[in-house]
Amino acid sequence: MNEFRAAEIDWRIEGAELNMSTSSEIESLRSRHLAKIRDASSEAEVESARVAALGRKGEITQRLRFLGTMDPEERSNAAPALNRVKNEIAEAVAKRRMEFADMALNARLEQEWLDVTLPGRERRTGSIHPISQVFEEVTAIFADMGFDVAEGPQVEDDWHNFDALNIPPEHPARQEHDTFFIKGARKEGNPNVLRTHTSPVQIRAMKERGAPIRVIAPGRVYRCDYDQTHTPMFHQVEGLALDTDVSMANLKWVLEEFCRAFFQVDEAELRFRASHFPFTEPSAEGDLRCSWSGGRLEVGTGDDWMEILGCGMVHPNVLRSGGVDPEKYQGFAFGLGLDRLAMLKYGIPDLRAFFESDIRWLRHYGFSALDVPTLHGGLMSCPIHWQKRRGYSAGQKSDGTMRTDEAFEVSDKQRERLEVIATDGNSNWKHARRWARIILLTDDGLETKAIATEVGVTKATVWRWQRRLKKEGVERLLRDMTQESELIELALNPPPDEERYWTVPALAKKVGIEVSTARRIRTEHKLAPHRWRHLKVSIDDPYFTKKAYDVAGLYMYPSYRAVVLSINKKTHIQASERTWKSLSMKPGRPATTAYDYEQNKISTLLVVLNTLYKTVINRHAERHQHQEFIAFLDQVDREVPDGHQIHAILGSYTAHKPLTVMNWLAKHRRWTFHSTPTSCSWINTAEGLFRKLGRRWLRRGAHKSIEGLEMSIQDFLAWHNENEAKPFKWTADSERIGWPPAKEDIK
Repeated sequence: MNEFRAAEIDWRIEGAELNMSTSSEIESLRSRHLAKIRDASSEAEVESARVAALGRKGEITQRLRFLGTMDPEERSNAAPALNRVKNEIAEAVAKRRMEFADMALNARLEQEWLDVTLPGRERRTGSIHPISQVFEEVTAIFADMGFDVAEGPQVEDDWHNFDALNIPPEHPARQEHDTFFIKGARKEGNPNVLRTHTSPVQIRAMKERGAPIRVIAPGRVYRCDYDQTHTPMFHQVEGLALDTDVSMANLKWVLEEFCRAFFQVDEAELRFRASHFPFTEPSAEGDLRCSWSGGRLEVGTGDDWMEILGCGMVHPNVLRSGGVDPEKYQGFAFGLGLDRLAMLKYGIPDLRAFFESDIRWLRHYGFSALDVPTLHGGLMSCPIHWQKRRGYSAGQKSDGTMRTDEAFEVSDKQRERLEVIATDGNSNWKHARRWARIILLTDDGLETKAIATEVGVTKATVWRWQRRLKKEGVERLLRDMTQESELIELALNPPPDEERYWTVPALAKKVGIEVSTARRIRTEHKLAPHRWRHLKVSIDDPYFTKKAYDVAGLYMYPSYRAVVLSINKKTHIQASERTWKSLSMKPGRPATTAYDYEQNKISTLLVVLNTLYKTVINRHAERHQHQEFIAFLDQVDREVPDGHQIHAILGSYTAHKPLTVMNWLAKHRRWTFHSTPTSCSWINTAEGLFRKLGRRWLRRGAHKSIEGLEMSIQDFLAWHNENEAKPFKWTADSERIGWPPAKEDIK
């Protein structure tokens, strides 16, 4: 306490001195502190000078606190002077700090430098997924027709997903192999499922809004399927329109208008093909007229038809489920796959890639985020990979400058030859016609974009041909086009001499070009005259298509708790022995064997191939008649466990059709026979087993007796069951194998 009092006395003594000489003390105080700030050599010294003057214990701060003890007259003189000094010192501190900041910046600029001529770093922008793009396009089109967008839950109850849509309990879609059921989840006694279509949204919309109504229901749906064109999760859009006078004519107009707007064509012809759906009556499949040329789809022209949707008039039972009176209102419904629409319009080959989350794929097929599709502004029809080629815009060179049309001259004689090529109706000259039209339109002075639109190619193709024309001349291009077209024409027809097909050297010699050029042309146009594909389609079997689909359906979608068996026979298996001992293979020398053999006896092999596990049941017989066939059926019936239905795929053999076989089938109720079409034994999977048996086992074998042959075959089949038996999977494409054929092809 005494120390505190002593400090207070000293304070007051200093204050007394201040009162005696106020102006001189203040001026001295000011000069001393400003000099410290001015002479500071670092920011730390500036901060120390500021604290000494303006800190909590600084000289200026102490004198300002003492003002309260002074007389009012003295305080009125001292206070303004002290405040001016305080502000001046604060400004000097700020100015000095700024000087040090500038000095630090100048030092950094001298040590660090930046080359401003370098290009800036590219900032990648996001892109819109093709599914989202098509979703917006479809919504914009139907919104212009007056349709609203309705949404519903993706986890539906069994009633909304099946019962309300008139789908019977025995329908395959209600089985676990086709639908995702949620375990243990039930709503009002009905099991919950992941919706298999967006049709339940229509039921909910009818209940909420009543009739009349026009809605579309886009969204995700789920089914148990996975391949190049199917995934467990995909997208659909379904439409519903109800009123008192709605007809199939209105349905066709709506769908054709949609196709015109979506595919951006002037004409889009749609045909209705009778079909069956539980929720519509009558029902139809919608096929769109199109043409396929060189892997390119053109909508609205051509002689091909492509199925794109299902539709029909809403079934009265569905209207009742939605609370609508079917005696007063009627309407139509339709459904399209958004994923398939995106694949068709934008040339995406594999549906599975939509959901693999590959950022490279999205950058390739994605859309600009700023290009919102509208009917008035134009639907976006160019994904990023159409706009950008090799990292630059389709309208720019690699150096960033815009391209310009190449200038050249075409003589009257050359123009006449080009016009002949451009108007030639021969399909083999299709590529030449396209190139000739590009040259003619360029000579007419059309812009690149107009030429590309007229010919149906990209602008990059137009520029490529313009550059080649300027470099090589019209005469060289005419010669190349003529030679290439001549080679294609020759390759598609048999040679005039003794040869059966054209070889590449023969084509090159005939046309007068290099062999390498002929090989390149043959490869580019996928010409293979040296290949021969074996295929026979029965023209005598009136039930060919029905049988083919029946057998293929068993392979692809076997019934629940059923066994699918392929039954076949291999007759006249020879027990033969070579006349000369075979020599084993050595380095540089293949194995050798005699070309002739001694035949002992022949045997007939009956096999049953389980298509699920590809295991084999077999039996040997001296002949193949109905008695041996019935004995073999009895053997198979004993080996297949009870409680399983048996679907047997049989060939069109006489031994399979006698009355005794039919009586046996009537007594065994769990058996069902499925016949392969006439002359189509290749559809029976057991044929593959016979091919493997012949190539890998019997061809190089030697058997002195029929018993040795049968034991050898038995060993092979036992080895097959143990090592190579695996589930059979149907992979053939119906278009690739050529069935079912068109009627005109059969005729």
